[in-house]
Amino acid sequence: MFRTLGRFAAAAALVASSATVATVLSTSTAGAANTAITANCPNLTQPQAINNGDTVTFTVGTGCTEVVIGQPSAGGILTVNGGSALTPGNPVAVNQGDTVVYTAPVGGAGSDSVMFLVSYTPSTTFPIEFPVPAPRSDSLTDNGNGSMTITYEPVAGAGSVWVSLFPSGTTCAALSSSTVGRLYVLAPNMPYNPLGASPVVIAAGSGAMTGVMPYAETTITAGSYEACMYYSGGNQGTLEQSLSITLSAVTPTTSTTTTASADPVAPAFTG
Repeated sequence: MFRTLGRFAAAAALVASSATVATVLSTSTAGAANTAITANCPNLTQPQAINNGDTVTFTVGTGCTEVVIGQPSAGGILTVNGGSALTPGNPVAVNQGDTVVYTAPVGGAGSDSVMFLVSYTPSTTFPIEFPVPAPRSDSLTDNGNGSMTITYEPVAGAGSVWVSLFPSGTTCAALSSSTVGRLYVLAPNMPYNPLGASPVVIAAGSGAMTGVMPYAETTITAGSYEACMYYSGGNQGTLEQSLSITLSAVTPTTSTTTTASADPVAPAFTG
């Protein structure tokens, strides 16, 4: 059993620090103090954002048999039925109807993860970020002439902002982990064709990147798309806006096409 728990503790830390690998997503709850959630197993990954000192209260629903807090360095506290704080990485048994409370640290910024398990196998994950990110003014605008304008605030440190273009009719994921079907990606810090200074006008023929790392340089073809704008403060990217847009060959007022560098720098953004 101890060997099993040791392996699980390592896996839990990995899952908590790599929340972007989740492939099944739902809408996040942003900034709700003392959020109340029913945790069923299995269920969707449900990201949460709360302020310092706030809580997320889980009522254990159906199927879950254990719970664990993932990040030992995050500073959050997890309790079951008002008991002592759980040790990060060590799962404890829960029953339907139990109350599990996560309390964010009173200061600082970071991320954590609460996982509910079935027979010591992770089943339902709740990534938690704190504090709630300040509102940003990033936006996508349909110019009505076959082009769109991307407006974005500067980002600092590990932060990043980007726009992914998917086929028309695609529903933008709440988190940026899903790149299945993505046709193009546009970002200020791409190694080729980076977005110019905000605001930037994009049309058919504008430079972009395609694929996933290592990305390939390309240009956008005329057609209808779903544009998904994401922002990341350094952890996982969250959806800021989606826009259904038809791009045609018009002349943008600001070009995103640049000459490829002989020594490209690896992109820093998390999309």
